[in-house]
Amino acid sequence: MAKLEEYSPAQQPDSSSNNQSKERDTPPCQNQMADIVARHLKDKLVFDAVVKEWYEKSGHIWKACTDIYAEGIIEKAIQREREGFAYTYLSGVSKFLRIRLLLSQWAEDNYYLPMADGVLNLTTNELEPVGDRLFNWQLPHKYTDKTECPVITGWLEQVTQGNQDLINLLRAWMYAVLTGRADLQKYIEIIGHGGTGKSTFIRLCTQLVGDDNSATTDLKSLEQSRFESAALYGKRLALITDSSAYGGNVDILKAITGQDTIRRERKNKDPSSFVYGGMVMIAANESIQSKDYTSGLSRRRIPIRFDYRVTEGDKRKYPNGIENEMQKEIPALIASLLSQGSAILDYIRNPVDSIQQSKLDMELDTNPLLSWMNQRLVVTSSGDEPTRAQLHNDYKEYCIKNGHNSLAITRFNGLVVDNAITRGIQTATKDTASKRIFAGLRLRRQIDRALPLFSKPMTPNDTYDSEQESPKRRYSGANDTYDTYDGFKNSENFKEVVSL
Repeated sequence: MAKLEEYSPAQQPDSSSNNQSKERDTPPCQNQMADIVARHLKDKLVFDAVVKEWYEKSGHIWKACTDIYAEGIIEKAIQREREGFAYTYLSGVSKFLRIRLLLSQWAEDNYYLPMADGVLNLTTNELEPVGDRLFNWQLPHKYTDKTECPVITGWLEQVTQGNQDLINLLRAWMYAVLTGRADLQKYIEIIGHGGTGKSTFIRLCTQLVGDDNSATTDLKSLEQSRFESAALYGKRLALITDSSAYGGNVDILKAITGQDTIRRERKNKDPSSFVYGGMVMIAANESIQSKDYTSGLSRRRIPIRFDYRVTEGDKRKYPNGIENEMQKEIPALIASLLSQGSAILDYIRNPVDSIQQSKLDMELDTNPLLSWMNQRLVVTSSGDEPTRAQLHNDYKEYCIKNGHNSLAITRFNGLVVDNAITRGIQTATKDTASKRIFAGLRLRRQIDRALPLFSKPMTPNDTYDSEQESPKRRYSGANDTYDTYDGFKNSENFKEVVSL
């Protein structure tokens, strides 16, 4: 049995010396280490608060990286201060660094264009250093003030068959893609069969911003996959292909073209939300079909049809492919587009009549309700409007005859008013003492000479020619009236219209 005296104070450890040693050996706690590491990494890592994701600086821009990759960078920074620590310590420091290195918003300014060799000031047209501005994208092209791009200019002339209105619209669209004008809230729908230049124009727009700044999807995946929209974050161009066969809802399409907030979901990650800040292009062999008959999508839609057939002779002019030749001219195309200034966007905001008519024709082909209204309704001020139920019955008969599914009367009422007002026809649902009507609208009668509901007023020498939809009329020059071709009155087309 040990004796108590054997445990004299002289034999016991020096407690004060031991405490000092412990203080020297104790590493900083996790939040203190985060303060130290943040000073080392402030120019290397940031944490995006919107999508909750790490970004690493790469050259002049910042690129997304995985959590494990970011932790590797953080681990090396910690090792500069101490050696030997558990993964829980690294994980804790990393979480504190998300606060220390938090970034609430990237540099977003339509007056600056990040390029491979600096930032182009669009106001002064001068190249500036990036400085302390944080961009998560840049154009893969160097700045030039040369504006000659003969291959691209010649191709635009060829594929549009010299249609200057269409050339102006295509150039305006490229300007919008280049400068990120999502505020226009427009998208273009490129329609055409193979070999018409449709894919070449899409590729030209992709070359403008670079593959890293564009995302490709299809309408079905975009609308039905909860993870698909996540790929659009930080992109300048969304390409939606193979879309003509899709006939479902288009809520996500309306959201990304209307600057609405959309969800960003990834597997095994917390969901977040963002506003898509790029432009949208749709490519299809035929006009896309959807269940959306509202004016919301119509207001944003700019359909463009490519009809020119590229010949073998055209292909032989560029043995290495015309897209490779175009690629060489992209910096000059950028300079050429920017030299026109933002005024070119008026071709998007206010398309010329020929583009508007093309848009109406495509919408009549894809929207059964709009087609019925165009064929069967006329404006009236005589107080002879039929009831809404009578119009709905006529609409249902039209759908049965043409193989369409009809809308329920409650949805029908709202959509008739929406489509009419959007296209300049003033109406409203109205309850009178005896019936419920659409004010100022009635069914077409056999004796009516009025133009189709959505046709623009004619000018002298103009003719209206809508295939199998409406009587063909011409301006008579007398008393500002329209004469119906005598032969057309007896045609099957006219009989079909008035018998609906």
